[in-house]
Amino acid sequence: MEITNFKQNSVIVDGGTGVLFQPMTDEYFYILTAKHNLQNKVDNDNYVDKEDNSIIKIVRFIVEDNVFNTEEIPFKLIKGQTYFPHSDINIDAAILKIRFEEYKKIEVNHLHISDDTLINSDAYLCGFPDDKRKANIDNYQAQFTNHTILQNTNNVGAKKSVRLLENQTIDTIIGMSGGGIVKLNDNYFKLIGIQSQMTNTFSEQNEIDFLPIIYFNEIVSEFSDRLNILLPPYLANFSF
Repeated sequence: MEITNFKQNSVIVDGGTGVLFQPMTDEYFYILTAKHNLQNKVDNDNYVDKEDNSIIKIVRFIVEDNVFNTEEIPFKLIKGQTYFPHSDINIDAAILKIRFEEYKKIEVNHLHISDDTLINSDAYLCGFPDDKRKANIDNYQAQFTNHTILQNTNNVGAKKSVRLLENQTIDTIIGMSGGGIVKLNDNYFKLIGIQSQMTNTFSEQNEIDFLPIIYFNEIVSEFSDRLNILLPPYLANFSF
């Protein structure tokens, strides 16, 4: 398992990033992302949700014969139906819900959630940074990258702060909001969190912030009548 293959689990969500995830259902899949990717900035650090029925551009990657191709996922934002933001204004997490009948049935393989957030040069930030977007406007595949995470530092409220291995600039981090914080196992990826918003998240110490998966479980709990828990579907249905 190589971290570069996490591209097929990653999606472009307008100016940000998201992670494909299959919850415990055979009716729909999720995109886990940063809430502000679905919001408009009004001033400084304040955001408001985009209007219902807003069209969000989402691009996913499909592997066919060991070649990556791209495809858009049609998505119309409707709060409480396709868009489920965390209710806490300070927690930059959201779940997008896409029904198979409204797009097509897809397989999200080799991905498990994990609460193992202790990092020792064994985790990666994955996504689509601004510098690569600008340099490869017509080539989505070349926009993906990953940065190695060196270690944990101080926590900031709900967020966990970590230091990247190599020095980065704002342009190499912006656009990765909503991207996966990922560890590798022999046969699968361990998703331990999602990068939080850029505001106050990148420092001179080469640090970023991310939200552990627990906050996406909180979204599921709040909308338990409309969302299924973050477990692989074979645990719910042996026919898988």
